[in-house]
Amino acid sequence: MVRVSVGADDANRKFLAGYPRFDGLPYLYVLDAKGKLLQAQSSGALEKGKSYDHAEMMGFLDRVRPPL
Repeated sequence: MVRVSVGADDANRKFLAGYPRFDGLPYLYVLDAKGKLLQAQSSGALEKGKSYDHAEMMGFLDRVRPPL
């Protein structure tokens, strides 16, 4: 897991230009070991109230994890 900060004068915008545009923060990008994008997801769909919904988050992680 890597946290990438963004801001008006943040150099990470160049790094993020290689991935789909995000529509809010926080935003999740799931990459494989070689950096290939597997999934892009707004965190809003995983939230409930002021926190994350456990079932939604676990479902998301199950959908994006590599097969065993």
